[in-house]
Amino acid sequence: MKRSVLMFCCVQSCLWAQEASSGFELRATVSEGASYSHELEEAPRSGSPLTAGFRSVLYPTWKLSKHWAVSGAIQIHSPSNTSPASARSPSPATSISFQ
Repeated sequence: MKRSVLMFCCVQSCLWAQEASSGFELRATVSEGASYSHELEEAPRSGSPLTAGFRSVLYPTWKLSKHWAVSGAIQIHSPSNTSPASARSPSPATSISFQ
């Protein structure tokens, strides 16, 4: 058993990593949170003492060739419930940027 584990570790150290010459990749980050505070009920907020939100960022990459790629970021998030009601943005808000 020890011999096979040692051989497995040695074989992996000899292998070379390969990268595709073209293709599509999508990475993502998702986070969420919640808070409870009676300060959220006071003016100017006058809301619920419980608030929650989320944020998701997608990172698409389209590799055209060995030297060319198009990448960007797409962010989707819920509006902040801790700001005054008049300053809230519609739900959900989306922003897109490309490099």
